[in-house]
Amino acid sequence: MSCWAPEMAPATDVAEAKPPLIENSSSPAQSNQIVSNKSSIQSSLIPSQEEQNELKEHARKPPYTAWTMKADVGIIGPNGGLIHNISKRGTRVEVLRVVPQYAQIMCSGCAPPKQNQAGWIDIEHVHMAWDMPEEDPLLSMLVLRKKWLKNDDTPEAITDRRSICMLFDNGYIETEKGLVWSIQGGEIILKKQGTKWVLASITAPTKAPAPSWRCDHPTHPKAQ
Repeated sequence: MSCWAPEMAPATDVAEAKPPLIENSSSPAQSNQIVSNKSSIQSSLIPSQEEQNELKEHARKPPYTAWTMKADVGIIGPNGGLIHNISKRGTRVEVLRVVPQYAQIMCSGCAPPKQNQAGWIDIEHVHMAWDMPEEDPLLSMLVLRKKWLKNDDTPEAITDRRSICMLFDNGYIETEKGLVWSIQGGEIILKKQGTKWVLASITAPTKAPAPSWRCDHPTHPKAQ
């Protein structure tokens, strides 16, 4: 699919493209247990020392995968107009280019027909996995996502890889029941027990995911 960049002078090189100007933008059971303590996260997501050294060299060099850190993140198009609103926290995006304050993205976690919608968003509204606080439920979700895609304690109710990716990558909402990931009849609910997040319930999607749902999840920019 083709991507556009904001309007620019005809002679301007594409690398110098600037994001749209935005006025008044907004500021920034036990076997199913998801352990959110430091040792668990280190073993599942935190890179080795060699990888950390590589991260220092390559971090923030697009393309890389990131996740929305708040609900209602606006995707901005040409001339500063809002072209789509990412309503759920934890929605997956692919960062294509970064300029001061803004990132050009494709929303790979948005549900069709808006999947892979391209545009610009405030860079403060998306984080990579290693940016997230250890207590963030989104980080716990990424641990679980990675385990299930490796067939580690994957629930019998949902064994299709693309269904797992579709459910998690579309983001979640916070309800009285807990944190809810849901799409196409499928649902995952996490609840907090003490300092840990546990799987409260899971239902497989009733409609098969489209082939466009991606299951790769690079842990750093070079792991494409």
